[in-house]
Amino acid sequence: MTGGNGEPEVLALRDVGLWLGERRILDSVSFSIRPGEFAGLIGANGAG
Repeated sequence: MTGGNGEPEVLALRDVGLWLGERRILDSVSFSIRPGEFAGLIGANGAG
């Protein structure tokens, strides 16, 4: 896959979902990372 600027993606997630019991935690989350980029996921309480 390539990103919008033509750079190859080193990581791509598309439409990820997660349920914990009856509670939906993630709903259709998508993102990609290209060479040289750095990304972190931080929760509402600051945990990541």
